[in-house]
Amino acid sequence: MRNKTKMLAGILAAVIAALTAGCAQKAEPAREEPSGEAAAELTLPDDAGELKALCLVTSDLHFTLSDVSSVYTLGKYTPELARAFAEEAAERKPDVVLMCGDNTNSSRAEDLEALTDILAPLHEGGCEVILVTGNHDCGFTEEEFFGCIDRLCSVTERDPASYSYAVVTHGCRFLAMDDNTAVPGGERGKYKEETMEWLKRQLAEAVLGKRYSRAKREEIGKLFAAFMSAYAEGTLADHREAIMGSPNYEDFLEAFAESNYGPWIRYMMETTAEPGNRAVIPLAECT
Repeated sequence: MRNKTKMLAGILAAVIAALTAGCAQKAEPAREEPSGEAAAELTLPDDAGELKALCLVTSDLHFTLSDVSSVYTLGKYTPELARAFAEEAAERKPDVVLMCGDNTNSSRAEDLEALTDILAPLHEGGCEVILVTGNHDCGFTEEEFFGCIDRLCSVTERDPASYSYAVVTHGCRFLAMDDNTAVPGGERGKYKEETMEWLKRQLAEAVLGKRYSRAKREEIGKLFAAFMSAYAEGTLADHREAIMGSPNYEDFLEAFAESNYGPWIRYMMETTAEPGNRAVIPLAECT
């Protein structure tokens, strides 16, 4: 498994969770907090803000029922490791368990089914177990893969072009992105155009919610892209009048008002008066 891909998978899930933390439609019921040693390890700083979803993240279990110790030293111990992991996860009581790739060693259906048998009690206890595909997980049929996934988490939406899927829980949207099985022939590290369009829709819905029509979300998205491009180029002052004159400008500000971007966007639009590629040094008037 390429470390970069798995890292990006984990980062993406964390970023989506962070960006959408303020977009929950209604408050979730209070969670029973873990106790003992686990509680001490999971203590958050006072300024951490409202906790939406407590996540436990891992990867590269390489689960197998086969004795492959000649090529994979821990192979024969992976069932024991998986059971130990599931037991500890149950004790810690996370809301979500993220497994970011290479969950099995060789894409054998019986391995995925056995791993699912071990992890399924977590979901039955209220935890969403989200498996992201790695390059060792790209040989399952759609029926084999999602037959197991449906026992591990409550899938909100699936990408028809790949094994990517979304899970919405605790006001957060987690995207399990599959870049291994999307391209025929096993070419890895790429997404189909259809998958990218699906991802764009998921991100737009996560940030903007369902209070806007798809057409309106697209227009707001275009305005956001124009704002970010101008900001990156240092030309926000030059494009400020056009952006603020858009009929979608007020919707744009409203859509992001409760996100981390909102106050910053409004501040930049209201205060940027000079191009970012020109230094302006005010001089005291001389008499």
